[in-house]
Amino acid sequence: MIDLIISHWKEIISVLSFVGVGKLFVDSRIKKANIKKEEALAEQEDIQVKVSEANYTQITQDIYKNLAIDLKADREFLKEENARIREESKSEKIYFRKELDDLRRQSSLIQQQLNEITLSYAKEVEISQNWEKLHSELKEKFTILENEYTDLKKAHDKLKQDFDTYKKQNK
Repeated sequence: MIDLIISHWKEIISVLSFVGVGKLFVDSRIKKANIKKEEALAEQEDIQVKVSEANYTQITQDIYKNLAIDLKADREFLKEENARIREESKSEKIYFRKELDDLRRQSSLIQQQLNEITLSYAKEVEISQNWEKLHSELKEKFTILENEYTDLKKAHDKLKQDFDTYKKQNK
C-alpha cells in the first residue's frame, strides 16, 4: 500500500490539492450565492411591501436570471481554474519525472563506480596475496640458500685448512 502511495504521490497530491482548491472556491461561491440570495429575498420583500401590485412572476424571473448569470460566471471561473490546475499539475509531473530520471541515472552511475572500485579492490587484494605468497616462497628459498652457503663456507674453510696443513707437511 505504501509502495502504491509512494509511486503515485504526485497524482495523489494533485487530486487532493484540486479537491481542496475546488472546495474552497465552491464554499466561497456558495456563501456568496447565499448572501446574494438573501439580499435578493430581502429586496423582493421590500418590493412586495412597497409595490403591492407588481408582477411577482417578473420579479422571480429576474432573480432566477441573476442567479443563473452568477452561477454561469462561477462555473466559467471554476472551469478556468480547473484547466489552470491541470496544466500546472502536468508541468509539475513532467518536471518531477525528469528529476526522477536524473536521480535514477545518477544512482546507476554511482552504482557503476562502486562496482568498478570493488573490482579494483578485489584485484589489489589478489595481487597482494600473490605477492605475499611469492615473498614467503622466496624467503624460504633464501633461507635454504643461506644454509647451503653456510655449509659450503664451512666445507671450504675445512678444505682450505686441510690444504694448508697438507702444504705445511709437504714442504
